[in-house]
Amino acid sequence: MKLAEKLHDSAGIAQAHWNFGNFYDRIEELDKSFYHFSKAAKIYDDIGNDFYSGRLLYNMSRIQKDKKDYTGAEITSFQSISKFDKQKHQYNLYLSYNNLGVIYSYLKEFNKSTESHNKALIYLEDIKDKWNFKEISLNNIGLALQKKGDNKEAIKNFEKALKNDSLKVKNRALYARLYDNLTYSKFLLNKNANLESEFLKALKIRDSMNNISGIALSKLHLSEYYAFKQDTTKAITFAQDAHDLALSVNNHRDQLAALKLLSKLDTPNSSTYLTKYVTLNDSLQSEERAIRNKFTRIRFETDQFIEQTEKLSLEKKLISLIGFVLILLLGASIFIIRQKFKNRKLLLEQEQQKDKEQIYNLMLEQQSKLEEGKIQERTRISEELHDHILGSMYGIRMKLGFLDLQGSDETKDKFNEYLDEFMQAEKEIRDISHRLQSNTQRSESNFIATIKTYLDNINIDQLMNVEIVYDKGINWNTIDTEVKIDIFRIIQESYMNTLKHSKATEFKVICSQTEDVLKIEIIDNGIGFNVTKSSKGIGFKNMNKRVNRFGGKLIITSEPSVGTKVIITLDNN
Repeated sequence: MKLAEKLHDSAGIAQAHWNFGNFYDRIEELDKSFYHFSKAAKIYDDIGNDFYSGRLLYNMSRIQKDKKDYTGAEITSFQSISKFDKQKHQYNLYLSYNNLGVIYSYLKEFNKSTESHNKALIYLEDIKDKWNFKEISLNNIGLALQKKGDNKEAIKNFEKALKNDSLKVKNRALYARLYDNLTYSKFLLNKNANLESEFLKALKIRDSMNNISGIALSKLHLSEYYAFKQDTTKAITFAQDAHDLALSVNNHRDQLAALKLLSKLDTPNSSTYLTKYVTLNDSLQSEERAIRNKFTRIRFETDQFIEQTEKLSLEKKLISLIGFVLILLLGASIFIIRQKFKNRKLLLEQEQQKDKEQIYNLMLEQQSKLEEGKIQERTRISEELHDHILGSMYGIRMKLGFLDLQGSDETKDKFNEYLDEFMQAEKEIRDISHRLQSNTQRSESNFIATIKTYLDNINIDQLMNVEIVYDKGINWNTIDTEVKIDIFRIIQESYMNTLKHSKATEFKVICSQTEDVLKIEIIDNGIGFNVTKSSKGIGFKNMNKRVNRFGGKLIITSEPSVGTKVIITLDNN
């Protein structure tokens, strides 16, 4: 690249960036790969090479799709299509429309997805070396229809692709994928159907090829199948295998799916799996958000450079009126795209909120079952002590009291002493029975138990001394679920901030109430921070947003070497 730059060889510089992009793509450092592809695409666009520019835009769209920047991927894909349209290059148009179809499927725009895949098949007709592209497109159409819920049509597409018998020998991975997808659609269409052998056939093929991601997906499908057949042991085993396999190859999609499935199947460990799911999902979202922001900055810098070049060109040609119109059109396009992006972002946030509520409700339900079991066992033991054992002891004592003892006065005194001790034992057992009954009434709320479970699980290495102090008179059942979810998330955010930044040894949550106000205090003894500077961060904004949502007040104070205190207050009514 240095030699090309020294010689002012634009094509050479672009080729060097392309090579760097391919290298980073292979080792999966996708942000660096995107940067170099973007640089190369810009240079080829400047020198009028639409074909190479289009190929690079296709690569950029593919990377954006893999990192879940679906809106950005859609825009970049259309840009690559516009380049190939000028060339009428059928093969690259096929690839671009196939990629666009997959993007629309992730965006849940299934009609647009199938339409794009069908366009791809039209361009495929004019390609001499078709390889297995037709079967790949039919599989993608089938998956879009499967996600849409139209499994009858999905089955038709999978079966059409499987008519190519050569797949069994020449492309066994694609054959196994099609066969597994076909079987899964049949299962979704009729869950009572006996499909075990079909699922196992696909698994066997993938296993013989050591296709780890494929094996994980097959085992997920088998877990769902056995769960419906009420074979919980097999369902849990296959789900655990799927999770471990997905983890070994960093297949986060199937890893999350396995954790979610295990939280429903493995009831005793449900809370553990849910916590792992939330932790992994939050981590992935943060990572993907950071990479999407990098993509945006790279494209923005490129767009700025293009805009400056266009302005200079327009000034030289003295056609400022046309330039003004172009800028207006560009602004309108950006506004429309941003509006579309905002709408999609809002929809995604709503879906995430629903998922969070479902996860929290599952955690509450699990905690409720545990509490119910504790109460039932305490009540049973209390009743057994009071009604059976005390009754028996009382009867024995009465019988002993009526005995006509013969012997010395000393013997009679000893006997009466033992009777008194026997009566004292009865009293102690009665007290234990009453305490057990009393404890069943004072069992802590599901909400407090959920917070304890979360903090215990995440503080498994005992990095801090974690304490929860709460007013047992607070009736959490009268507080709206969404408010409790927001409070839970604020505690979660505060704990993670403390763990990452504060070097604290103690973390404390205090829940108290007066007649009119419920108060939550979150306290640590860390190094503190500058509240004014940090108030513009995403975490603080999210906390304020949550508190404002339920009409509460948020106060955050922090002192160096003293620690940080987060106070939430809300009206009891």
